Amino acid sequence: MKPGDIIRSHVDIPLIPVDPCDGDAHPVGALPVGTTVCLMELQPGTGAIRCRTAGASATVIRRGKLVGDPTAMSVADMSADHLNDLTDDHVVMLRNNGNRKLLRLLPNCMVVVGQVSNEEHNKERFSKFGEKKWRGIKQRSGLWQRKTGRFGRKIRPIGPPLNCVTPPLPAGKLILKYTRPGDPEYTREKERRLHALMHPVPNERPPAPVPQKSNGLPTSQPLFRWCSWASVR
Repeated sequence: MKPGDIIRSHVDIPLIPVDPCDGDAHPVGALPVGTTVCLMELQPGTGAIRCRTAGASATVIRRGKLVGDPTAMSVADMSADHLNDLTDDHVVMLRNNGNRKLLRLLPNCMVVVGQVSNEEHNKERFSKFGEKKWRGIKQRSGLWQRKTGRFGRKIRPIGPPLNCVTPPLPAGKLILKYTRPGDPEYTREKERRLHALMHPVPNERPPAPVPQKSNGLPTSQPLFRWCSWASVR
């Protein structure tokens, strides 16, 4: 890019990928494979979340064959149940150039073509130890030693992609499931009921009590009978 260039924003997703220019904003589904992008949305309309730091970028590595197809159902018109069942033919895969992480995005997520400027920001040298503190940068403690590679390095495979296709749950419907192997089941069930009573969901009826041995109907309780201590022993 150079001073005087016109920066445009586009919203169309054609069947044939476009020829992008640096600085233009496109839906990620409109870009060809191999395009370098930055300032990515993980959900349509939420704004740029990934690749915002100096020198950050990502690369489009796969574009589904049904992306931009006018005969296929539009992703914007799909319900939450349909989004959960989307295959790789309807989405776009990206790879973060920094940590090599994979991202699985909807084709209508907006991205900016190109790379964030100031790529050499992490190679800046400081004259003294306290200069980072002057600039508000957190200092790292400990002695850094260059790894020689004498004993080799374990090459770890790239993990599964971050799936951003599934819509997030609303705040009132977030469900956390966890188990502690040391506690019995009745203790965990009691804690779950207590948490449900202390954090009620708006516009939802509280759970009805379940009849058990201690809180059942009077007819279901065992009959009380006096007895002597000798008979108990």
